[in-house]
Amino acid sequence: MTNEKRERQRANRESSRIEAAREHQVAQTRRRFVYGSVLLLVLILGGAIFVLTADDDTDTADTGTALDSADSDTPAPTDAPTGSGDAVDTPTPAAADCPATDGSSDRTVDFAGPQPICIDPSQTHVAVFDTSEGEIRVTLDTESTPLTVNNFVTLA
Repeated sequence: MTNEKRERQRANRESSRIEAAREHQVAQTRRRFVYGSVLLLVLILGGAIFVLTADDDTDTADTGTALDSADSDTPAPTDAPTGSGDAVDTPTPAAADCPATDGSSDRTVDFAGPQPICIDPSQTHVAVFDTSEGEIRVTLDTESTPLTVNNFVTLA
């Protein structure tokens, strides 16, 4: 009889050990699910915050850009005004270094010094972006940012 009792005790200990291992496995699976869900929620919230706070005012496009000059086809090079006391190297007008307005010149992206002013800051320039959703027209502010507009017009 003693042997039967010991066998039952051994079987009960084994079933208790198996049940504890199963409960541990269930708890570990539940813990992984909770951690994964929290991580996924943090990633989704982070992505939503990034998308909502992203700067939508970009001046670049993947497909065809064209520039229109509202006042004339051939802008005359002029000096760009600088702010008082600014230590900015102001490019000098150099019509020989300016690209042709019809787009037939080779593209130049490397300059020995500051890029020459090739636009007339008194003219209005409009950038036209042709996208799959239609045409986007952006008026370039030559009064406030003549150097930026010059870079955009001559490098585009």
